[in-house]
Amino acid sequence: MKSWLPAASCAVRVQSLQRYTLSSVSTTTMQKTESGYRFSATDLAKYLSCNYAIRLDKEVKDGIRGEPSFTDPHYFTVKELGLEHEKRYVQHLKNKGLKVTELKDEGEQQIRVARTIQAMHEGYDIIVQAALEGPIWNGFADILKKVPTPGKFGDWSYEVMDTKLGQETKAGAVLQLCVYSDLLTSVQEVSPKNMYIVKPGDPFDEEPLRYNDYAAFYRWIKGKLETALPSIETESKYPDPVPYCETCRWWSVCDKRRRADDHLSFVAGLHASHTKELQSQ
Repeated sequence: MKSWLPAASCAVRVQSLQRYTLSSVSTTTMQKTESGYRFSATDLAKYLSCNYAIRLDKEVKDGIRGEPSFTDPHYFTVKELGLEHEKRYVQHLKNKGLKVTELKDEGEQQIRVARTIQAMHEGYDIIVQAALEGPIWNGFADILKKVPTPGKFGDWSYEVMDTKLGQETKAGAVLQLCVYSDLLTSVQEVSPKNMYIVKPGDPFDEEPLRYNDYAAFYRWIKGKLETALPSIETESKYPDPVPYCETCRWWSVCDKRRRADDHLSFVAGLHASHTKELQSQ
């Protein structure tokens, strides 16, 4: 089977877009309910990259500000490529003779969760777009893969697979997989051993990651976000530039403030370490 990147020019195009992710340019998935805030895997990855972005998302939910008007010009390109990558990988799994069910990304959250649990109970080899939910956290895993480890539903259980365009595995992607694996543990009453990032290639690159190798850090950063959010305004006081700014939906808001403040980041050739040193004086 040939790679889905038919030409070198297309490969270069994908490489130039690898720093962009759908989670960074789409609207926040944070929710505010009567009992408090609810988070998704995207929120945890964002918090790791920039807690000021989470502060601005919270202000939207609190009614303090509106959604940003900035739209990343690469968003729809990345979305199209990402969906095509997932589609081709799912077809690859079907070609191997695996029993696959593709859950529609429509309907209320509870209905989608119920469909996912039913598919797990029926023992499908592959479950596409699985909805997972807990008291505070929720998310949609690209793929659940059946493995021969006994669980709640029988002599099998599931592990999470996430399709990604980038060839470099980033911390945010690992944290998203940890959220899904944690939620999955509650559903099937057994912790998944592995989780996978599926990258483009010929054949597809299925990178295994041991869940327990990252679980402690995941629990720490998750607990930190849950604890920090109510008073995040005191933790995140200023939008200092970070690598995440390149794809953040709040970029124009933060850039406007930094320019109004004549921030040192606009000084040519001045590194971040120099900026911190000058600010401390």
